[in-house]
Amino acid sequence: MQWKLPLTALFAPIERAVSSRWPIQVLFVVRGDPLDAPSSRYRVFQYLQDFDRNNISYRVVKPPRRKRVHCHLWIPWFWRTFFWGLRSRSIFIQKDIFWLPLWSFFKRLGKRVLYDFDDAVFAEQPGQVYNLPLERRPGWETVREMVRLSDVTMVANDYLAGFARPHGANVMVVPMVLDLESYPVKTHGHAAKVVIGWIGSPQTSVFLELVQVALERVGERLGERVEIRIVTNGEVSLPRVPHTRMRWEAAREMSDLLSFDIGIVPLPETTFTLGKSSFKLLQFMGCGLPVVCSRMGFNAEAINDGENGFLAEDNEEWCKKLSLLVTNEEMRRTMGAKARRTVEERYSLQSQAPVVRQVVMPVDASPA
Repeated sequence: MQWKLPLTALFAPIERAVSSRWPIQVLFVVRGDPLDAPSSRYRVFQYLQDFDRNNISYRVVKPPRRKRVHCHLWIPWFWRTFFWGLRSRSIFIQKDIFWLPLWSFFKRLGKRVLYDFDDAVFAEQPGQVYNLPLERRPGWETVREMVRLSDVTMVANDYLAGFARPHGANVMVVPMVLDLESYPVKTHGHAAKVVIGWIGSPQTSVFLELVQVALERVGERLGERVEIRIVTNGEVSLPRVPHTRMRWEAAREMSDLLSFDIGIVPLPETTFTLGKSSFKLLQFMGCGLPVVCSRMGFNAEAINDGENGFLAEDNEEWCKKLSLLVTNEEMRRTMGAKARRTVEERYSLQSQAPVVRQVVMPVDASPA
């Protein structure tokens, strides 16, 4: 239910005066800085250069840096959002910046409200998200109301769209993307050892246990022909799998990716993982690496099994498909090239920037 403000009529002439004198096209209300908030980096900040090139005026407002903050720390955020919101034609609200009274107020002033979420934030509890003062409802209820309120809801994959579509008329899937100018392509040639690689955060390193048996069998079968390489700052529990563990460093990430010959993306099927768009999968594919990944969620959207990668469910399938890639250089090269082409066509900044621009720009507007 939208929050009704009797002050809307009072603010309407103020809004008209402010927006006509100092207009901007869109206000982005994001989760944080590009370095601190990956969802803001990939869903907003990397598109801003395209907005600049197309003379689309915008402003970005960020919340306090900590999730658990006193109410008074939200006051500067509120006034910045209020002022720039009055000047904007569209307001892009990201993920879990929940304060329905304010967004409903802007909607009543005739602003286009755009809502974006890229993971299963509807499964989170109030303490896990950026709930603003007075907003203490469960995540699923607040996300549902945000979708109902919004003119357009952007989501990152089909699973999230499945939650949103019963509650909103205009739900668009805009996937996570890579800026391919930053991703060189792996050159596949003859190698004395074929490197099967995984790269990820400390929180996701536990997922490697899902393929421990398969990796053990591949090692036993192929011996010195294969190396398992893990890049993470988390703990790795693969006691029966000989592997090389390297610490993750931002400056070295690209060279680590290109040192792999095959990428693996094991994932359990949970609400959290179904809502995620596997960014590491996209990175492997963007570098032209063949991949083997769990048959679930976004993986099954991006991968056409046997064409641009492999999907696997059980240990036997993981072992068979990894062994195929290790022993077949031409398959690695061909599958990696198709994976790169998939990213170019569907998951690149270059392909999706015009789509996002079209969504964010008001239908009847020209750049301000």
